[in-house]
Parts: sequence; structure tokens; C-alpha cells
Amino acid sequence: MIEQFELPAPDLPTQRRLATRLKSQMATVEETRRRVEEQFKHCETLRLKFSAEAFAPEVLFQWEERPLLEMSKIVSGVTLGGPTAKEPTRKVPYLRVANVKDGWLMLDDVKEIDATEREIGQFSLKHGDVVLTEGGDPDKLGRGTVWREEIGLCLHQNHIFRVRFDQDQVCPEFAAYQFASKYGKAYFLAHAKQTTGIASINKGVLSRFPFRLPPLKTQRQIAARLREQFTHLRQLQNALRTQLEALDKLPGAFLREAFGSLAG
Repeated sequence: MIEQFELPAPDLPTQRRLATRLKSQMATVEETRRRVEEQFKHCETLRLKFSAEAFAPEVLFQWEERPLLEMSKIVSGVTLGGPTAKEPTRKVPYLRVANVKDGWLMLDDVKEIDATEREIGQFSLKHGDVVLTEGGDPDKLGRGTVWREEIGLCLHQNHIFRVRFDQDQVCPEFAAYQFASKYGKAYFLAHAKQTTGIASINKGVLSRFPFRLPPLKTQRQIAARLREQFTHLRQLQNALRTQLEALDKLPGAFLREAFGSLAG
């Protein structure tokens, strides 16, 4: 019964000292959290700035423009829960929308699917493929990255497009950065089918993407510069996430310390 719970009751001066200390500690936590969150947002601002510099209009529109379909093979992936195949199947990993982030892959939870050898041959990812999600929140259209054979054999879901380039003409990493740039996002948003809070693109829209094609050497230079910049920012953001997780634990620790001393 709560009526029988014994609450430590120190004298009033002690109560006030504890309250003052806890108030100060909590305020410090909140101020530190605010500063860390500002740094996190600044990293995102820098990411957009670096991308905007690499694909600035005064440079971008000097490059040759070609429809994406002319330079790549675009494939939508395997359909989940499709008709049962008459051929034998085996379990293989497959890439879901949840695995594909903006500029990186989250592969800590990769599911498996029963696939035929025909499906495995048709939908297997290869090193250098660019994977793009077909839809989601409007600000996430064109979300994707480069597949680098992080998993030996992996298919891709039908809600993920696989764009495979002739790498003697196109640097896949440069292509992924162009899709994610303000230029790429603007195209996807302008041509997407939109419902309440959700936007999606189809294979036809992606095929007509007005790809900007500088010399291969330039593509590789831009990709290398952005990779270095984005890698540094991602490392910094990971460190900031760790700080935020630690800050989340501090209020409870302060309370345990304050009231644990009373119980003792």
C-alpha cells in the first residue's frame, strides 16, 4: 500500500540543497543537449552545403545532359509474396527499403527471401550498383547509395531500383551523389506521384532523369571529395549521437545519487 511507503524526510535545509543541486545539474544537461543538437544540425547544414558546391548550377549545366536510361540498366527488384514458383527455391538475403538510407546502408537487420535461381540471377546486386528507393516522405525521394558487396549474395526488393552503369563512362558514386543533390531531389519531387504525406517515382520517371555527365576524371574527383567530406561528417554525427545517449542517462543518475544518499 502506498500509505505504508516510508519516504525519507531530511530537514528543510537539506531538501533545499538537494533541490538546488538537482536543478543546476538538470539545467546543465539541457544546455549541453541543446549545444550537441545544434552541432548535429550544423553537420547536416554542411552536408547540404558540400553537395550544393559540387553540383552548383554554374558548373552543373555546363556538363552534357543525357537521359539516365541511355547510360544504365534500371531494374525494379523481386516482389515479396508473389506467386509460388514451380521451380526450386533457396533462401537468400534481400535489401529492403528500411536498409537503404540517404548515402549509406543499414545492414544490421537483413531479411531473407525464398528465391528461384532465375530470380537470383535477375535481381542480384553487383559491386557498383546504385540502389534507390521508389518513395516515402517527399524529402526522402531519390534516397540511395552505392552497393559495394557488403553481403556476398543479396537481392533487392521491388520497391528499390537498381541502376547499373558502364563504369568506363560513369562513376557510380558520383551518380549517387548527383541523385541526392538538390538538382536530383528537385527532379524527383517535380515528377513524383504524391498522396497524403507520401511521394513515389516509377521506373519511367527514373529512366528520364536528366543525368549530367562531366568527364570521368571529373566525376571521380568530385566523388572522392564528397566521400571524404561526408565520411568526416558521419563520424562526427555518430560521436554526437553517443553524447546524446549519455546525456539521456544523466538525469536518472543524478536522481539516484541524490535520493540514494538519503536512503543510506
